[in-house]
Amino acid sequence: MGRKSSIDLLPQEVIDAIEKCLKADMTLDDIVDEITKMGEKVSRSALGRKKIQLDEMLEHVNHSRIMAEALVDNLGEASESKIARANIELLHSALFKLNHNSDEGLDAKEVYALSKATEALAKAKKIDQDTIIEVERVTKEKAAAVAGKIAKKAGLTAETVEDIRQGILGIKAAK
Repeated sequence: MGRKSSIDLLPQEVIDAIEKCLKADMTLDDIVDEITKMGEKVSRSALGRKKIQLDEMLEHVNHSRIMAEALVDNLGEASESKIARANIELLHSALFKLNHNSDEGLDAKEVYALSKATEALAKAKKIDQDTIIEVERVTKEKAAAVAGKIAKKAGLTAETVEDIRQGILGIKAAK
């Protein structure tokens, strides 16, 4: 297991400031000056490594976004549930890669973050399943109501209309 970066050992507000400066494309010397003003020390080489790490992460995120867009384009007019499932699978894949590509292993905070992300995936899948079930139920009820009205207009008996309605809803008629 490798040694932690000197940047990772800084207080969180300093790490956040470094990341903000890097995202703003500030020079390494300007970032060193900013961090010095905050009362902390950081080397240019550590900042350079952090910049490379952030650039690689952004590249990976952009790659995942492009993959998700391609999936959505291929799904065309697919339902929201298919798109949600595709996004869930992409996130699951990213978490798996993060876990297995870590050179230093995962610390307690990272394991906690992964567990929270996995929990969020499970909740998203559950919500997706519940949404599909609800949409199917509402659709069946609407179809049964329309079929019942048409059957009544056609002069079918109330019993036959009810049998048709129950058939659409998937309810076994008691006979």
